Amino acid sequence: MINERTPPARNTPAQDAVQDFVAGAADADVKVKDPNAPRKFKTLTLPFNEYEWGLLEEGCNRFRRSKNGLIREALIEYVTRPLD
Repeated sequence: MINERTPPARNTPAQDAVQDFVAGAADADVKVKDPNAPRKFKTLTLPFNEYEWGLLEEGCNRFRRSKNGLIREALIEYVTRPLD
């Protein structure tokens, strides 16, 4: 003989509690990004050819920057410049 079971009744939250949760979830997704935060978010491996590597070393010597620092600064400059 099969013993049929009925699932227990679920507690449903009040409608205003659901609306408060939804409104709070939308606010929680907005984060202010800190430009001085530690650099532990992502890494990038970038292959170069000999010509590009020479240009990178020349730029590092000229501006007295590390290779990562020069690439990072150039990226920020390139992305934030206004469009012509």
